[in-house]
Amino acid sequence: FLKIAKVLLNAKYKYILKLHSKKSPQRDDGKDWANQMITDLTLSDSNNFQEIERAFTDNGTTAIIGPQGNYVPLTTYYNDNQPKVAWLLTRLYNQKIAAEITGNVPNFGFFAGTMMWLDLNNIKNILDLNLWANNFPSETAQLDGTTAHAIERLLCVVPEYSKMKIYEVGKLGVKNIPYMTDYIPEWSDYHHVKKNS
Repeated sequence: FLKIAKVLLNAKYKYILKLHSKKSPQRDDGKDWANQMITDLTLSDSNNFQEIERAFTDNGTTAIIGPQGNYVPLTTYYNDNQPKVAWLLTRLYNQKIAAEITGNVPNFGFFAGTMMWLDLNNIKNILDLNLWANNFPSETAQLDGTTAHAIERLLCVVPEYSKMKIYEVGKLGVKNIPYMTDYIPEWSDYHHVKKNS
């Protein structure tokens, strides 16, 4: 994805839709989850397409439009992902900004599943990291803690840090959402912390 996205950016593409296959065997509803994300993003409602186009082109401040109900707090499974997230943030910015972001994790979120509409210019600095295959471990069905999982989070965190807008799309149309959310999915480790606190 990172290599193809950089090629597209250099070819002057501005907006892309990122989709991929997804089984999520650790979830009973893994297949349904993937199908719902794809349905929400692939414009089954023509009005949504017009709203997506308008969100990106009207004000120039829209970075991401993800599938409805899939934006979750950065705290979700954060402990496993913190080392890679902090490492990449330090490379993207500097140690001070990385510490600022990692010290305010509840103020950020990400789209679980990593399927979304993107403005490529808003993730240019991620693409400019020039990550190669050796930055990613061999695929052994890891659930968290890899460079790929850190990138999943940074696709939202980076534009959020720049104060760009985040939207979601689905049956309710296209709507702007805040950077943090009270929606803690049941599959999250943090769900149990919040439930018991």
